[in-house]
Formats: sequence, structure tokens, C-alpha cells
Amino acid sequence: MSKYERKVISSFKDMVDADIRNVFLNTAEFAETHTIVYDGVTYADIPALLTRPTLEERTQLAFSTVSNDGLYKVTAMLHCHLADIGGALPERGAVLKCTDGDGTAFLRRYYVETAVREMGMCHLELRAFDE
Repeated sequence: MSKYERKVISSFKDMVDADIRNVFLNTAEFAETHTIVYDGVTYADIPALLTRPTLEERTQLAFSTVSNDGLYKVTAMLHCHLADIGGALPERGAVLKCTDGDGTAFLRRYYVETAVREMGMCHLELRAFDE
């Protein structure tokens, strides 16, 4: 790969990262600030999207099969920049705590059902923690 090709790829990645941060994770547009606790580390006030899928969307999710008790496994989707949570993709089955974005500091516990890294973003399918 030539220097020019590396520079173009680097520039493209930089453009995608800027778009992600300036549009998708812009708290004035789509995102809200959330506090996320994962693997014993607290990541406070990071821009993220936390959504709860509709019934129609749940049927399209890979791990949204109905469990034995009649409940869907996936209860929320979290989208954030991977660098904002330490750069490590959470593992399936791990416990993650996250604020709901409703202005309270209450941390809701979730299990990670799936974790996908894509273009610097972290996409997590979460299942509510049963107590």
C-alpha cells in the first residue's frame, strides 16, 4: 500500500469518526449523556443512544427470541463510541450498568446479549437484569 493510499484511508476514517461524533453522537441532535459502568470502571457523561426496541423491531433482532417466561431477551439497544468506554468491546454475558437518560442518576443493570464494533462505534443489545 502506498503512502497516498494510507493517507486516503486514514482521512476517510477520520471523516467517518467526525461524522459519528458531530451528528449521530451529538447531544444537540440524537444522543443524550449517559453514565456507563462496565468492568468496574465508570464512564461518566458520555454521549450515547439508549433505545428500547418496539415490538416490530424486536422480531428483527438476532437475539430477540422469546424466552421460556414469554419475555423478549433484548430490552434495550446502546450505541456509543468505543473510545468513550475505554476502547474494549463488552463481552456477551457481561453486566453493564447505564443511566436511563431521564435526568436521574439511577443506574439500571443489563446483561450484554450481543456486542458489535463497527466504524469506531459500539452497538450493544442489552437484556434487563432480573433481580
